[in-house]
Amino acid sequence: MRPEKVRALREFYRKTLLEDIVPFWLRHSLDHKFGGYLHFLDRDGSVFGTDKAMWIQCRETWLFAKLYNTLEPRREWLEASKLGFDFIMKHGFDSDGRMFFSVTRDGRPLRKRRYLFTECFGVMACAEYFKATGHKEALQKAKATYRMIIDLYRTPGSLPPKINPETRSLKSLAMPMMLICISQEMRNVDSDPIYREVVSQ
Repeated sequence: MRPEKVRALREFYRKTLLEDIVPFWLRHSLDHKFGGYLHFLDRDGSVFGTDKAMWIQCRETWLFAKLYNTLEPRREWLEASKLGFDFIMKHGFDSDGRMFFSVTRDGRPLRKRRYLFTECFGVMACAEYFKATGHKEALQKAKATYRMIIDLYRTPGSLPPKINPETRSLKSLAMPMMLICISQEMRNVDSDPIYREVVSQ
């Protein structure tokens, strides 16, 4: 691809992100009444559902912190990230350390799932928020949740299989992919050798 085409595409995606996508979510998604984010939004920003998927709370928290950390330290991005982080810390975790998959608008639990993907997004959100703020509790929660994920993933029988393994033996690539992602995120904020060990497996 020619350099001028690369530059044009970079400018196009940057402009779309910063002048269209991010302003839309800042205008319509922030839930200043209950915390966190509303995400069942129509094209005009109107809300058609108020339940909150916790993985989206985590992803949006990560997004605003990532923008703050990598593009520009805008106060509105950090405040938007804090809105999500506070909601996650207050309503996202069950007493066993696992995360809820979905909650009501005001944070009452609706559903947990066997998958560890919400927890993976939780690690990413807490790590990026720590990077933006130096908030020690965010790093502690990221590290504890990461360790729990690894322990569950490495312990046979700790999570029920999606498909009966006696009928069909499968190995998903989704979790190895997510473990690489969260390990890389953690390596950006912490020096524990476990992250390199997990990536190298």
